Amino acid sequence: MRLSGRNDRHMDLSPAQRPRWTLRVLGSCLILLQALCAARVHAETVEVCVDQDTWLKESSPNEKHPSDCELSTKTDSGDRMRTLLEFDLSSLPSNVTVTSAVASLWVSGKDDPGDPVTVHRVTKNWAENGARWKNAAEDFDSTVEASFAPTQEDRFYTFDIASLVEKWLDGTHQNHGVMLIATSSGTEAKFASREWDTPSQRPCMGVTYGIPVVAGVDHFRIGHDKAGSYCLDETIQVEAMDSFAEVEAGYTGTIALDTQSGTGSWSLVSGAGASSDSTADDGQASYSYSTSDSGIATFALTYTNGPQTFNVDASDGPYRDDDSEGDLTFSPSAFTLTASGGD
Repeated sequence: MRLSGRNDRHMDLSPAQRPRWTLRVLGSCLILLQALCAARVHAETVEVCVDQDTWLKESSPNEKHPSDCELSTKTDSGDRMRTLLEFDLSSLPSNVTVTSAVASLWVSGKDDPGDPVTVHRVTKNWAENGARWKNAAEDFDSTVEASFAPTQEDRFYTFDIASLVEKWLDGTHQNHGVMLIATSSGTEAKFASREWDTPSQRPCMGVTYGIPVVAGVDHFRIGHDKAGSYCLDETIQVEAMDSFAEVEAGYTGTIALDTQSGTGSWSLVSGAGASSDSTADDGQASYSYSTSDSGIATFALTYTNGPQTFNVDASDGPYRDDDSEGDLTFSPSAFTLTASGGD
């Protein structure tokens, strides 16, 4: 199994060839409505490649195809063909809400017009080096999980089995993969297998699932432009962040601000909470967030002397800033450019 957070495997294909599904960006958030209640979750997307695959042939019921480069489906009396695919989901968490599970198959060949294909849950264990029509062809649930019509060659077709994947993950069903069955008579479709020569065209599935976000601040993120002047206030923004690096909009705690240089004065630029700089020019201040701040407040730092390079700190007890902003360097003098209202 191969896991990744991106879908680069399709980037060498033309837009028409790429599978028509969109993966949510890692780190994004979404709102799911469940039982009339809104719960914020973090969306994770991984790409899971096929762990094993094979195809079954009715006219040769003892024939095995463990390493074929192509997989076939066909419905024709006495010459039916069915494809088996299995995805290893063992690295994914259980008991999560799966919002999409989109498998993509590259059609490597087909007869006209191209039979529609239905996707079914496999009900028994199988191995690609042992599966044959004789021992595996009827081991599927009649419920149709998804369907698609491979009407063109040399392009991807996709199907979404989110509900089935969720049931595999929560233990409702054991994961024995899926079976592809052609629904009409006489025409054969072929799909690239995991042994196919072009890696980007091998069968894989993008799974997007939601992880509930635990409410509460995890750390702070400071924003500034890394350069200041003794003659101008420096604007500094402090955001309260949750464990998934998203702004914790409900934060109402009190932070301590510190230049860690022993000098500097703070004033509030934007925020509805209470700001305090009790001792002038000692580099320290505090701010209590208001609910209307939505986890973000902006300050002005007046700095006219002392060490020129330092690191601003924001903390609330054990929760501190992540230092992603880098050091801040002040200069005794600077040029400023302003727009002119004249001609």
